[in-house]
Amino acid sequence: MFLYVDFQSELVVCGSTTPYLARMSVLRRNRPRSPETVEKSITTVLAEVGPLLRIDHCHIDIVEFSTLTGLLMVRIDGNCPDCELSPATFMPAIEAHLKLRVPEVREVRVASA
Repeated sequence: MFLYVDFQSELVVCGSTTPYLARMSVLRRNRPRSPETVEKSITTVLAEVGPLLRIDHCHIDIVEFSTLTGLLMVRIDGNCPDCELSPATFMPAIEAHLKLRVPEVREVRVASA
């Protein structure tokens, strides 16, 4: 197998001449995604964040997401049975994880009950 990059930014691997920059996934992130796709990504990340932060006893739901402003409103249901920590204590970590994984999210707020 041979690999070389020429000056026209094309990557040639075993005779393939697919433009290198067109295949980079990072550059494809700038394309606007549909609101349904973004909400599906948010739901997936929220499902992963509970076990990641060890708050499996809490359930995080999307209340509202604005594609224009990037504002995500979430509701956190449940309390820690072993301690007095509020689920809202974890909001900075949840917000950071969401912003990292879903670039359309710019701000996360907790909806009042």
